[in-house]
Amino acid sequence: VASVTGGDILGEHPRDVFAHTLPAPRTSRPVWPELVALAAICLPLDITIRRLAISRSEVRRAFQRLLDRIEFGEASQIAGTSRAEHVEALLRAKARSQENLKPVSTAASRSGSPTQEQVASGVEGRASTRDEDKPAPGKSTAQILLDHKRRGRQQ
Repeated sequence: VASVTGGDILGEHPRDVFAHTLPAPRTSRPVWPELVALAAICLPLDITIRRLAISRSEVRRAFQRLLDRIEFGEASQIAGTSRAEHVEALLRAKARSQENLKPVSTAASRSGSPTQEQVASGVEGRASTRDEDKPAPGKSTAQILLDHKRRGRQQ
């Protein structure tokens, strides 16, 4: 019977009955923590991929740049040179733009002449002729706004 069922023949000692000779049963392990971590990683990637419009040429250029950075050959030296030239061009453009800007003198704004911002927006010669637009003395800004709102409802 023992050979047919895969069992053992007990020895002379009765304590052999309680021996732990059976294989341990397989236990299951929850996989949800790993799946949640995978979803947390994949969700931002999925959103990024869907929101960004990346063409094939951009992917090729990015891949080529990656290869250029990995290889320390002639291609990476050319890319480094063009990058330096690009930075120099940006710095020159910045210097030119700062030369073109003239600071607004405070004497001109005190003397009543319009500032550059006022000339650009066209408000230098405009003055309020209506008495209701002038702030009333002793009234807060909130009170003035509330009065304007009430007048608007009445009209």
